[in-house]
Formats: sequence, C-alpha cells, structure tokens
Amino acid sequence: MNNEFVKKGIGASYKNIIAASLIGLAVTAVFIAAFAAFMYFFASGFKYAALFATLSAAFGGFAAAFFLAGKSGSRGWLTGLFTGICTFLIITVVSLAVNHGALTGNTLFHLVIIVLASVIGGILGINKPSGQKYL
Repeated sequence: MNNEFVKKGIGASYKNIIAASLIGLAVTAVFIAAFAAFMYFFASGFKYAALFATLSAAFGGFAAAFFLAGKSGSRGWLTGLFTGICTFLIITVVSLAVNHGALTGNTLFHLVIIVLASVIGGILGINKPSGQKYL
C-alpha cells in the first residue's frame, strides 16, 4: 500500500489529484497564451495552432505528473503514464464533442507526445525530492 494512504488517509490523495489537475490546467493555459502571443506577433495565423495546442497539453501533463509523482513518492513512470492517458482522454473527448470530428492519424501523435511528456514528468518528479538519479 502507498505510504501516503497510511500516513494521511485517502482524502489527502484526492486533494493531490485535484491540485495536480489544477496545476496541469494552469500550465496548459499559460503555454496556450504564450503560443497565441507568438502566433499573433509573428502573424502566422492558425498554421501552427494544432502543434502549439499539443505542446501546451504536453507541458500541462508534464507539470501535473511532476507534482503528483513528487507527492506520491513512488512509481513515477506509472503516475506519469496514468496522468498522460487521462489528459489525452479528456482532451480527445472534449475535442470530439465540440468538433464532431473523428479520430485520425494525428490523434495517435497527440497521444504519444502527451503520454511521453507526462511519463518524463513523473520520472523527474519522483527523482527530485529524493535526490536519486535513476529511471
């Protein structure tokens, strides 16, 4: 059993999940705003919007996994994987509901980028507090 459940109770883990979700959402919003400013100042139009949206979601997943893995204290890659998959599923469901589109080859690319960023965030988050440097 996870040490966090034993020490602080199950409610503390839900608070960490909510905090990680809010952190991921905030980081995603900041990167979307930064990329929007970039596209505005360089007059690129919407040419790179899909790429910047994917990168923003990846940075948000990275931040959420980094925070959550650091709080959990174990299994950083698994925490990152779970965070990345949840982030991807939420974005995909909202995108399908709003655009009435279908899953495409780009959807797999988005999955890979978001999950990889989240797994890396989980690995780095678990290694940061302990000072150990291994995957």
